[in-house]
Amino acid sequence: MILIPGSNPTLSPRELKRAIAVQMFLGGYKHREIQEILGVSSGFISKWKQRYEQAGVAGLRLAYQGSNGYLTAAQRQSVITRLQAKNYWNLAELQGHIEQEYNVG
Repeated sequence: MILIPGSNPTLSPRELKRAIAVQMFLGGYKHREIQEILGVSSGFISKWKQRYEQAGVAGLRLAYQGSNGYLTAAQRQSVITRLQAKNYWNLAELQGHIEQEYNVG
């Protein structure tokens, strides 16, 4: 049985739906019943059941962790401060400034 911590704020809604679908399937629900209740496809159920069997609960987690930014925290703050000081924003001007000032491009 999959333990779904009901008060765990780190579970995203997508992870929770995956876990519930797998738990329902392992609990004896048929694909069509799960589809109707959760609004998911049969492929969704099969995919996440297989991932659960291969990697356990960790296999249900979101995999994308984001990418590293080009600017440091101090550089981002500098850009934000610059934008806050202006009455209007021009995307091309901002892009040029970042490329020139921080050698990003």
